[in-house]
Amino acid sequence: MSLHVRYTYIDRDSGLDGASGPVAIPTEPALPGLQFVFARESQYPAVVPELFGTCDAAPADTPGLLAVLSEAEFEAALAAELAARLAVAQARLIEQIEIERRTAERRPFAFRGVLVDADPASALRILARAEAARAALVAAEPFAVRWEASGTTLDLDAAGVQDMAVALAAHHEAAHANARALKAAVRAITDPADIDHLTDIDVFAGWPGAAS
Repeated sequence: MSLHVRYTYIDRDSGLDGASGPVAIPTEPALPGLQFVFARESQYPAVVPELFGTCDAAPADTPGLLAVLSEAEFEAALAAELAARLAVAQARLIEQIEIERRTAERRPFAFRGVLVDADPASALRILARAEAARAALVAAEPFAVRWEASGTTLDLDAAGVQDMAVALAAHHEAAHANARALKAAVRAITDPADIDHLTDIDVFAGWPGAAS
């Protein structure tokens, strides 16, 4: 009858496992009939990698042997590892989505037939001009701005500057909306057996200002 075991690599020359010393040349412990089943990959990199498998016998003093498990404990560990792998993969995708969102927000946006810069400094200038335009409208004072965009000069009155700020806000919202949709698609995959479906989610698609 096979035993279910949790084990780690030992050093080929010293025979010690990672908990006892450095493992320069990793090899499997000397457990009779050892068959690898899975590793706790979700915790990589690890000083003492945890592997799970079956063997014919498990002497308690075998270097590298971490535990002998019941079948129920083994299956629970496998289920927990598969769930953890899914969570790790989802977290990485969501992190990439956030990177793409921030990149998209900084791309130029279309306004009156030209591309207007939306990097943080440019966005602050737009918002500052829009606030000045609002004050001018309230005070019924004249207001005009010449805005350089894509080698073109836009002559804008107060309403035009506010329209540009609205276009900037719409550009940012489009980036956030795409991020929300992509994150929802990532989180919709809840069965670890479907982890490969995460590769169907194109985190680089749908962003405003992206090249077609």
